[in-house]
Amino acid sequence: MKRVTATGVRVDDRLSPTDVTVKSGECIHVLGENGAGKSTLLLTLAGLLPPSSGSLMIDAAPAHSMPPAVFAAFRSFHTQHASDPFGISVREYLSFFSTAAVSTLLPGVINDVLDIGHLLGRRVSELSGGERQRVDIARTLLQVWPAIREGRALIFMDEPFSSLDIRHKYKLANYLTSLASAGNSCIVSSHELNLSANYSHRVWLMRQGQVVHQGAPEKVMTPETLGPVFHCDMRVEHARNMIEIHVIQPAAKQ
Repeated sequence: MKRVTATGVRVDDRLSPTDVTVKSGECIHVLGENGAGKSTLLLTLAGLLPPSSGSLMIDAAPAHSMPPAVFAAFRSFHTQHASDPFGISVREYLSFFSTAAVSTLLPGVINDVLDIGHLLGRRVSELSGGERQRVDIARTLLQVWPAIREGRALIFMDEPFSSLDIRHKYKLANYLTSLASAGNSCIVSSHELNLSANYSHRVWLMRQGQVVHQGAPEKVMTPETLGPVFHCDMRVEHARNMIEIHVIQPAAKQ
């Protein structure tokens, strides 16, 4: 189990001094407009972007003191802009990240959640945007699969729901919460308000490089907090044990 504690972390011109904590067993969704600082925050917490100031701790150890190979064994990062793996097959692409885990992973995550078992023989360059997204999510999980099985992985996903159809968005969101229930920590940036409201333990709302609100979705995702962040008038309803968010109209941007 891993705990991430950021105290006063700042990135010049991109992230204001920020205090956040990620506990083991949490699925946290980070919400905000384009350019709000979501990707910067995730990269910083993942130890991939050194902060200009502040401290980042993994359990009781400074993140910068941890050997990269040790960090990579339990931390994975799904990026919005994946590199082009040339003309190789999906199976070859995934095997670069964890050959031993592929046979273990196929029956569960890839087939049942990500639905890419039938794509293993295809070239990555031939995939649709949504298919490629699911393959890259599989790569993110394979990289730390042993840690996931032990319930001690830190999984960062930068807008993993983009390009996915409705079915796969909800299957992935549900699976990430189940990973958290097993002790792993998932930190996800998203523009899917309704999905985040119902498939996260906590939400961080960001605006102009700052985390302006954080807490349980039912406490944080209100018209009063969402409106200024997204510059929209919204209605929030609680029904059938679900949170439903409706955008009424864009508001004048302040």
